[in-house]
Amino acid sequence: DIILSHERGSQSSRNISFSTGCYWSHAAMYLGEGNLIESLRVGVGLREAIDEFKKCDYIILRCPYLSKEQRVMIKAIAPSYIGKYYDFGASTNFLRGLLKGMVKYYGGNKDTFMCSSLVVDIYKRMGINLCSKNNPIPKDILNSPLLVRII
Repeated sequence: DIILSHERGSQSSRNISFSTGCYWSHAAMYLGEGNLIESLRVGVGLREAIDEFKKCDYIILRCPYLSKEQRVMIKAIAPSYIGKYYDFGASTNFLRGLLKGMVKYYGGNKDTFMCSSLVVDIYKRMGINLCSKNNPIPKDILNSPLLVRII
């Protein structure tokens, strides 16, 4: 499952929401056993889901097209992303484009991830293209016709 969230009282969440035109400012994936995988400024890592739910508003999205085998594969490949770097280049380029009045989404390289690009990349490895942008934002995940909101 995919979790889109907004940290209550966080200036960073407010800034992201304002700049992207979407309340949801962060994306993560639930891997089961209480764990999320996500990309934060410190890089890609695991975190207990309960931490996210305590301080954030959130919604949960599901792809009904995933087979049981694909779900198992997601849990198997997601840990291979742990330790990869946060994509500061994409964040900077997004803000530059916003200041110029023209937003472009593109990232630094294939081994760096913003939160949404991590989620989209994992699904892409399963053969499911949630969106066509190189460096998506939470709004792109929210608007994917392949996902349904379950909470």
